[in-house]
Amino acid sequence: MTIRTAALLILLPLDAQAGPGAVDWITTHTQQPLKETRIGSYDPDGPIIGVDSLTYEPSYSWPYIDVPDGPADFHAFFDDETGRVSKAALIFSDADPSCGKDLATMPVDTGTGAFLDRKAAEALDRIATETGDLYGGFMEPQIDGAHSFAKFLKLPGGHVFPAFQTGWGDGGYPVASLHASDGAMVAIYADFMGKDADGNWLLPTPCTSTGGSE
Repeated sequence: MTIRTAALLILLPLDAQAGPGAVDWITTHTQQPLKETRIGSYDPDGPIIGVDSLTYEPSYSWPYIDVPDGPADFHAFFDDETGRVSKAALIFSDADPSCGKDLATMPVDTGTGAFLDRKAAEALDRIATETGDLYGGFMEPQIDGAHSFAKFLKLPGGHVFPAFQTGWGDGGYPVASLHASDGAMVAIYADFMGKDADGNWLLPTPCTSTGGSE
């Protein structure tokens, strides 16, 4: 697998059972069999970034991504052979994807990725400043040495965010969006294992300025 070496971000929102369109797109465009699991509903407070939740660096000028209002469905796609998280997605509607955008790169240093809104990022910043340790204490018992997981982690103070342990080491992983034919955002996802045995990333057909595919 070729690792991308950029540094930034990602994704978010819609509601309760959202998703056959984006779910089907991700599973059918990935050569390796995937086991898809809906983790739950996530209602971010505004835009989101994609980071490693154990090495989040607030001094970096993270570009926040504007997303549709309302809760999103948090889905994980586990590689059938290894059990590792292959893809993680926030799905906003059940519309069929028509095109998409290669938005950014999620930097991962510990194998643990996350989608953070501003309040969660600010809370994480305060914890890092006060304790100097994002793992010990509140995260360690929630992660508990798991090799691969997708779950909601809770910060002291009550902020909750989607997180996932891929089982891989450090690197940069693509974050892309999926859009319907009318240009509306359907989903955002992070890809950790690519779409085929040759290590090619799962990236959508680029959208034109009108929202359709090129």
